[in-house]
Amino acid sequence: MKIERLVIILFTIAGVVGGIASDLLADLILSAAIPLVVYVALLTVMLKFFEKKKRKWLIYNSLTTFILIWLVVWILLYNLR
Repeated sequence: MKIERLVIILFTIAGVVGGIASDLLADLILSAAIPLVVYVALLTVMLKFFEKKKRKWLIYNSLTTFILIWLVVWILLYNLR
């Protein structure tokens, strides 16, 4: 499996977990802060495996994937309540 696919899958799973965590929390600030902490922690681990040329690609693609998946899951779960 290519590393690009692995990164997208990993941040998709993190987005789903972040969306579920956001739904379980009642406070709006915590609902946004916990997934942000998860993203930053995962990104710092992933940056160690990439060379400097690919780091910009990693940050851009992981951020867009994570934010979109997180918002979709959070909004879906919020509306199902």
